[in-house]
Amino acid sequence: MGKSYESSLQAMDSSYHARIALQTTAQGVRPVIPMESQEVDRVAPVGFNDQPFTLLYLNGWVMRALGADAFSARLLPTAFAVGCVALLVWFGSLLYTPTIGLAAGFILILTREFIRFGARFQLDPAMIFFILLSFIAWWKRKPVWTGVAVGLGLWMKTPVVLLVFPSAVMASILSGTWSWKEFVKLVGAGVLALIIGSGIWILAGNLGGWEVVSDYWRRQVLGTALNGRGVVQATDYWMGFEVLRRTYYPWLPLLMVSIFLILKHQRWKDPAVALCLSASVIVMFVISMIRFKYFHYYLPMYPFLALLALDSVRKRLSERAVGFSKFLIATAIVAPTLILAFPIQLSPEMFPSLRRFNPIIQSYGKCRDKVLFVNGFQAYGGEQEYLAEVQFYTNRKVVGTLCGEAEKKVRDFNPEWIIVSGENKDKCLSESLRAPYSVTYQFGNQYLLSRIMDPKLVTDLTPLARDLKAPLDCEKVTYTKSPFFKDAL
Repeated sequence: MGKSYESSLQAMDSSYHARIALQTTAQGVRPVIPMESQEVDRVAPVGFNDQPFTLLYLNGWVMRALGADAFSARLLPTAFAVGCVALLVWFGSLLYTPTIGLAAGFILILTREFIRFGARFQLDPAMIFFILLSFIAWWKRKPVWTGVAVGLGLWMKTPVVLLVFPSAVMASILSGTWSWKEFVKLVGAGVLALIIGSGIWILAGNLGGWEVVSDYWRRQVLGTALNGRGVVQATDYWMGFEVLRRTYYPWLPLLMVSIFLILKHQRWKDPAVALCLSASVIVMFVISMIRFKYFHYYLPMYPFLALLALDSVRKRLSERAVGFSKFLIATAIVAPTLILAFPIQLSPEMFPSLRRFNPIIQSYGKCRDKVLFVNGFQAYGGEQEYLAEVQFYTNRKVVGTLCGEAEKKVRDFNPEWIIVSGENKDKCLSESLRAPYSVTYQFGNQYLLSRIMDPKLVTDLTPLARDLKAPLDCEKVTYTKSPFFKDAL
């Protein structure tokens, strides 16, 4: 979150989720639950049904209260990510010692993938938060609270939040602590979790129609797992190992040593080790088996990997508890001071041209205006990233096109704005087609063409005062009041 206000909201999911969050809260307290569009221009404001709407709805109100920008969009999801670290410290303290809990939290907060997605508007941190809460509740043998935690987790994202149930069964078998009494409690917790979890879909069905519910489970859950969402791709059963090989540094060597020693000395018989090992293996196996997946789908295993990685140094670390605590305290004081005092860029700007173009698009015309993005020659990202970014910061209907189809798309779509890069401006759009677009802005190798601005008017740079602010609905963002430019704005 550090200095998040200095750069645009990350694409793809973050900016897409942010605009959907504002749409979900567009009609006041009553949530708007529209269906996901199956059209090519998927990012247009026509609906979303990929996940439960709970976090989107809550975050929509945060953004409306604080103003829609990269900071407010990330605030609540990142708070859940911070909560994951706190819960891991608590969980590690329960399993072992407070020192091990602190060390596990330290590992998690310096894990690359957790940093990348914990600092975005992703739904994964909220899901992991309730996963950890359910494991803590089960370790303390509180089945009611286990069911409540899992049930609330189902309101956040996918059924992966049910992880505690197979993990507890597998761990009891590995450690030799199997008990029918414990199993009955676990089943009872599972039933309670499903009852609470079904509440979000009963609510969604009443608000948006029961086709919303069937669409989610048929297309999103089963479609992702079995059919790969219709995307033609090879089923990669080894992606979990690829994720660790490419991203789990500097902790991978420590994890490998710990896994070797766990196997060599049969430490899986320790209930604490068995539970962390079971959770990691189940996430690795289940996610690897589904047809459609990204690296961040494996995020739920990282808290448990942090605890497993410490197994080989657990005794030595506990013996140095005082020194390690002093190190953490010093780091917590010095690191934020350096980050604040020095020009350290924590989140580089991914879309420097859109940072200038978006406030201009937002400031002129109406929210029903259309924007066409011609893919190719942009410095970073693909078509979907640009569509999501423009749509969040302008609230306009945005579609993309390839160069060969650009002229036909302009005639059919009749956009008020065109964003095009490099030689594509002359190559993909003929001079006669560009004639109505009499105003052109250039930033680097990217161009913004407009057919609704009068070229005879003075070039007005005031819209750039809206830089990195997004409209909540159709109204333009109000300018930030300043004691130095009170009259000017």
